[in-house]
Amino acid sequence: MPIHRHHYARKSITSDVIRDIRTGVVTVSVPFAASGVERKSVTISFAEPFPAGVIPRVFASIDQTDLHITGITNVSNTGFTLTLSDTAGVDKTAAVSVTVTYLAIAP
Repeated sequence: MPIHRHHYARKSITSDVIRDIRTGVVTVSVPFAASGVERKSVTISFAEPFPAGVIPRVFASIDQTDLHITGITNVSNTGFTLTLSDTAGVDKTAAVSVTVTYLAIAP
């Protein structure tokens, strides 16, 4: 049986590929006031803003199993808006504390 060898091109990554990174863990209070499916948005500010004119790519996760991230919008050099939705059938009649972990990378 012949041996097949695969050759892959190696690409080196230099430090100037990613210019700037911000990470953070923020706890926010999300004011849910109804039962059933409801969406709420919260604004997250970076602890240290990116330079003016730099719009980063943002990735986020939350610590709640009955909430889902449905959008990351309004991204600017100072922060972003995170939209959360509760799971159908879960009743929330008060504010929920949510820990958001984010990674923001300048292009």
